[in-house]
Amino acid sequence: MQWPILNTCASNEGSQEVQGATGENLVSVEEEFYEPQEIPKPLITEGPKYGFANKYSNVPAVQEGLYGVLDLNEPNTTSATRRRELRIQDETENFSSDHYLADMFEDTACSYMNFVPHFHSLSKPDVRYMGGEETALLQLPRREMLAETPLVEAEVCAGLVSLLLAWCYNHRITGAEDNVASAWNMAKLAPQLSWFDTPPSVRESVLVFTRRALVYPLLRHWDFNKLVVGDAVTLLKLGRKMVLKSLLEMRRCFNETENHYLLNDLYITDYCLWLQQRATDERLLTLASELSEVELSKSDVGFDLDILEDLARKSLQDSQSTTNEREAVAGVTESLQTLTFANPALTDGKNESEQELNVATRALSLRDNTNDCAPTDSDDSDTSDSSGSSDDGSSDSSSDSSSSSGSDVSSELDSDDDDEPRQRNADS
Repeated sequence: MQWPILNTCASNEGSQEVQGATGENLVSVEEEFYEPQEIPKPLITEGPKYGFANKYSNVPAVQEGLYGVLDLNEPNTTSATRRRELRIQDETENFSSDHYLADMFEDTACSYMNFVPHFHSLSKPDVRYMGGEETALLQLPRREMLAETPLVEAEVCAGLVSLLLAWCYNHRITGAEDNVASAWNMAKLAPQLSWFDTPPSVRESVLVFTRRALVYPLLRHWDFNKLVVGDAVTLLKLGRKMVLKSLLEMRRCFNETENHYLLNDLYITDYCLWLQQRATDERLLTLASELSEVELSKSDVGFDLDILEDLARKSLQDSQSTTNEREAVAGVTESLQTLTFANPALTDGKNESEQELNVATRALSLRDNTNDCAPTDSDDSDTSDSSGSSDDGSSDSSSDSSSSSGSDVSSELDSDDDDEPRQRNADS
């Protein structure tokens, strides 16, 4: 069966006629365009910006996808100014003076501070991509990074410094071997990753990093943080390739850690593309110079560190002096206990508390008797004169001297109202 060929033609009145092969009108359809046509409204209204160069907003999965990572409760409705206020408030509330002082006065930080990262011994020509890094570069998305305004570029550079400081802290604290806490360390120390709050300048990046490094991680040490800043300066001086290697490692760590992958979509991947397409070694060298010139005092951080350290030093000095006194008393007591054990008759019939009291009393008595019995020149001359007078006088003086020197000790030994030894002597 052969189907008829249909031809469609439109009339001037807006109607369509369907014709068969013979030209016969089969169907007449009237089409009227009377319904109003409107451009559909966007489903998502523009909200607060975040992410690389602040080009993202209202990402639907941001709160659920970063659960336990993002400290900001309402990222899609909280303004940038409010985010910064909440971050500073959270840092102030969570600062622990006890933890800071413990890390300062103990030797915990020594091993971490003595660690020397491998890139300190590299020069720019020595930096090469490894096999896994080349694969990661090939997996980056193919999109062009547009040129930014000078203001936005300055913020992008400050954000890069913040990311490098977080990476360098983790690199040094883990001995260049990532562990289960690495993703948490880096996300917590970089304010844009934990609060969507990118620092506006290089100095602000160092300040915020220092505050957060004294509040959240395991090691909270001022001098250790200064070493981390020096590590970041070295990375920037080695050029784009070394900086990109660091961010690729951060990107891999976030991909392998639960609830961290979205940070790559918002920040790290775009920074990798920016380093490939827009950054230059000269710009990074300038950034390294700016970073090396940043100087912070402990008063800039805002935790009253100077006052805490002064109070802690005074407390340690008082404790040390008390410890020395206790050690001296313990030494005297030990010597007296040895003397007591050598003469068991001194402790017969006494309980432990009475023995301790007698030991202390004898210590004072022996010290006083030693001072009283010290020989002098006049005593020597008197003794020589008396010895020449007569044998009887010599014996009397010697007996008197021995009795006077021993009377004090014996009186002290018998001053405890202990009559039992005397009673036993009387019975015998």
